[in-house]
Amino acid sequence: MAKTHRHFDRRMIEAEEDALIDCQFLIQELMVKKNMSRSMLAEMVGISKARLSQILSADANPTLKTIVGLVHAMDEQLVVGSTPCRQDAGLLAAASSGAEVDWKFSEPLKIADHVEDADLVALVKDGVPSNDNYSYRREGLDPELFVMELEAEAA
Repeated sequence: MAKTHRHFDRRMIEAEEDALIDCQFLIQELMVKKNMSRSMLAEMVGISKARLSQILSADANPTLKTIVGLVHAMDEQLVVGSTPCRQDAGLLAAASSGAEVDWKFSEPLKIADHVEDADLVALVKDGVPSNDNYSYRREGLDPELFVMELEAEAA
């Protein structure tokens, strides 16, 4: 069976990356809450510390089973839910069509001189999500083609 090329959908990739980032932050938050090191969690789950670091890295693409296993090892249950898509999606569509849009700037994040790990996790999680997981790699897309598609959508 031939592999079909999925059309680039910025909102879908953002949704995938946001969900992954939420899971990674959840694991980090639970580790801080339970005063657990990566070595301790890795040993409890039966994986190496290096593998756990990969799972929590920006290039990760862990399965849901892997995420559930990590959460369960900390004696917690992963609860899945959904919310309506972001409200600015309509603004983005209107802007790309050339329509006049009333944009509003978000409030800047304020970072204290000294931040504890738990505070930093909460600050980043509540801020604008970083979608640096490079989904084009997972989709098997050529990075140059990926950039050309982004430029074409912006034009």
